[in-house]
Amino acid sequence: MLAGQVGLVRHSQHWVGKIVEWATNSTSHHVVVFTSETECVSAEPMLVRLRDPKTFHSLEVSRFELTDDQVHAIVASALSMVHRPYNVPAIVSLLLSRVFSVPIPRFVVKWLERNPGLDCSQLTDIALEAAGIKLFGHDSVLVVPAHFETYYRAHEWLNDQQVANSV
Repeated sequence: MLAGQVGLVRHSQHWVGKIVEWATNSTSHHVVVFTSETECVSAEPMLVRLRDPKTFHSLEVSRFELTDDQVHAIVASALSMVHRPYNVPAIVSLLLSRVFSVPIPRFVVKWLERNPGLDCSQLTDIALEAAGIKLFGHDSVLVVPAHFETYYRAHEWLNDQQVANSV
């Protein structure tokens, strides 16, 4: 069952994704939350929307051992964020932090947290936290796809021999 699982999109074929991969020093540029076998929630430039997972050129699926209550909490949380705007200031802040090799100031993090927009990693982290799953030791607004990639590697969920993993 895919509901409640996370999809990690790697090896971008688009310049925006390649910038995200460069800025986060990883091979990952996007994450999504599965709501069913045929649907996922994806935060994309402009807004959070529902997508068919088959539209992604590569997708590595998590293998969380979830209870029914956790699946429900993750899916409900992700669906509650559909149609929210994209968090462009967070992405710009993360990019500037990488370019200038400086941490994002705490007052900026607090401002970004108040922003109604979401980026893909923030959305995914919030959805997992709704089920009591805290993967990272910092604010959701600072989570990037590279953090999920690192988590996947630690749990041996990545298939580096195969770029595309059909869903």
